[in-house]
Amino acid sequence: MTPLEYGTIKALNTAIRYDQEKRIIERFLKDLKDSGQTKFFLETCNTNALCCGIEAVDGKFLYELPTKGGKQLYSQADFAFFYLYSTYAQHVAPVVKDGIAENEVMENLTWLVPEISDCKAIQRIPRNTKELLLMMDFALEKKRAIVLSYLTDYGSGHYITVVHRNLAKKTFYCYDSWEKNKHCRFGGVLEEYQDEFFTNRCKERLRFIEIYKE
Repeated sequence: MTPLEYGTIKALNTAIRYDQEKRIIERFLKDLKDSGQTKFFLETCNTNALCCGIEAVDGKFLYELPTKGGKQLYSQADFAFFYLYSTYAQHVAPVVKDGIAENEVMENLTWLVPEISDCKAIQRIPRNTKELLLMMDFALEKKRAIVLSYLTDYGSGHYITVVHRNLAKKTFYCYDSWEKNKHCRFGGVLEEYQDEFFTNRCKERLRFIEIYKE
């Protein structure tokens, strides 16, 4: 890498990407949607982005997943979702309330990182979009992963993992767990976004999570 390129240890290892549509809860929600019992699915971009961020900094997960025939029955992103909705977490997570999706709350996701991995996390709240870009740059210079939510053209928020920076090109490289997202050109693998993408789409979402190992 040149001095104008920097990012997480495993930024370019595409195996760290998580596929959102393979999550257990997504399969269940899709069945409900297809049968007309609900109008939505694709609810786990947050835990997928979080686990991708943990892997991007070469973090290790604390819990061994169950296997069958030598294959894992579900992923760490599934486990993260289950963990947050467990009886334990529902008593101690920062924001728990009937009528809200706790997995969408950034305080809960920040809390979840050291609960399920050997990594730490901190939530950053920039004052404006200029400071947002500066803080993202600083995090990536320190080889930290960034998990953030941006406003989509679908009228909702979407979580992705930012792992690499090309300062000369004013480009951030990200993993997106939803390959069919209209904002993706490469199936969610090392998607390239110019600075303006974040200044336009995060101006009302000035917050992100830094994931790191000491």
